[in-house]
Amino acid sequence: MLKILLGAFLCAYVSGDPSAAQDTGKIDFRRDVQPLLKQHCIDCHGPTQQMNGFRLDRRSSALRGGTFVMIVPGNSALSRLYLRLTGNEFGQQMPPTGPLSAEQITTIKTWIEQGAEWPDEVSGDVAPAPPDPKAIRLMEALRNGDSQTLKKTLREDPKIVHLKTSGGSTLLMYAALYGDHESVRLLLESGANPGIKNEAGATPLMWATDDVEKTRLLVRRGANVNARSENGRTPLLIASGRFGSSAVVKLLLEHAADPSAKAVGLFGETTPLTEAARTGDAEVMQLLIQRGAKPKSAGFLALYFAVRANCARCVDMLLPSLDKRDLSMASLFLAPPFGDGLGTKALLDRGADANAKDPAGRTTLMLAASSDLLPLETIETLINKGADIHAKSAAGQTALDLAKQRGDTAVVDLLVKAGAKTATTPNESALKPKPAASVRAAMERIIPLLQKSDVTFFRKSGCVSCHNNTLTAMTVAAARKNGLPVDDEIARKQLKTIASYLEGWRDRVLQGIGIPGDADTVSYILIGMAEEKYEPDAATDAMAYFLKRQQASDGRWRILAHRPPIESSDI
Repeated sequence: MLKILLGAFLCAYVSGDPSAAQDTGKIDFRRDVQPLLKQHCIDCHGPTQQMNGFRLDRRSSALRGGTFVMIVPGNSALSRLYLRLTGNEFGQQMPPTGPLSAEQITTIKTWIEQGAEWPDEVSGDVAPAPPDPKAIRLMEALRNGDSQTLKKTLREDPKIVHLKTSGGSTLLMYAALYGDHESVRLLLESGANPGIKNEAGATPLMWATDDVEKTRLLVRRGANVNARSENGRTPLLIASGRFGSSAVVKLLLEHAADPSAKAVGLFGETTPLTEAARTGDAEVMQLLIQRGAKPKSAGFLALYFAVRANCARCVDMLLPSLDKRDLSMASLFLAPPFGDGLGTKALLDRGADANAKDPAGRTTLMLAASSDLLPLETIETLINKGADIHAKSAAGQTALDLAKQRGDTAVVDLLVKAGAKTATTPNESALKPKPAASVRAAMERIIPLLQKSDVTFFRKSGCVSCHNNTLTAMTVAAARKNGLPVDDEIARKQLKTIASYLEGWRDRVLQGIGIPGDADTVSYILIGMAEEKYEPDAATDAMAYFLKRQQASDGRWRILAHRPPIESSDI
């Protein structure tokens, strides 16, 4: 039902004869899995196109995933590759022509559970050309605001414009990112190619869209305004998602940028209009619509963003083109965990279905009842608008079941008063906490458990979270500072893991694609790394750049997920 909910789409037409794998019990990637991927997946997720930024022809790309991690070795339950084959919780079940047989799905599941082994000799990875040392030094000079070194070196050796740093990025790209207008101009006049792409398919123009003068210089030199990265991003898509970008957007549109381009985003398919609604920029939305962008194509996601941004003009531009389904889906998104429920009444008044369900069978009332920090008026509004208080989710839970997970709250009282019933028996915790003798004793007991769970969480989820790894990094640093015992070996390995995770996202965040959790998670990650004394590098730079792009004109960062207590309000 929710084609775009959270999911990176997967064109995984997996079929074949799994009998050999089943006979041995051990899945062999070369024999059992790779032929299936080549036959049914590579057209959509290979060298010519990477739908949703996901490639399955190279091991490094496949394990990195698209907008979300798709393969978690050892854990099929958290691997979206497998989940997309078995149901529709994360988007349309694949393949779209009909579900696979149980044997075929088991082959994929077993391969993942056995560790998703992918031998080096068939990895498909080509060792990248080593970055040029001179290019690295000049990139660092640009990063540190030293444009004079670049100018001096250009005079001595104009051919440096063709050198590449790590990831295939050129000096022109880093001048667009770090440098001043003059550095960009000098490189272009010295023969730098404005259309060259790095290994992620990004161009200098994509990295320049936060600056109208740099954008103008590149466009005048022939930069392709409709170039696409491996993730499908265009310069206009990137610019539209930045606060205060109307001048850049106008310039790109005047040079025939496509206002209807689509690509994958953190929440699924996105358009320039969706990105502009996310920032609540009515001026940019109007520019896009005047150039042919269709509000209907942006759908309910744009409406959700516009309501969250408190942009009445944005909402008014979208509503005439949206139908009841769009209103209902936006209403679902405005409930936890993606919203605070405050926009629910407005959409219900416009005709949203109070009993619409998400792929897990949860209604807006169930989602709203899951949070004990929502105003009671939201629950009352849903009940008054006809929300079914007895409806059950796919897991068999009612709104009252979900509300009771938060304890005996006013929401529970309200639902009981309305006649709601429970459908499940709550599990009684078998844990009986024993109070520690002192605060220090409690900390000495807790810290080893935190560090252990820190390792386990990343291994099982494949991502760095704001509510787990980052808080552990902060806690461990504070404990060490105060003389409490910590496992420094685990701390070092986890810091390295976090840094590697950020490096995997570096190119994507420079294209405006947020990591799961968006600015909330990025901010916690950087705080945790700073507490652990991690030296800034290109990956942390990219995250800081992303945070800068996401900051509203009034100084706030808007949360995209309502997950109290650490994500209960804007920053």
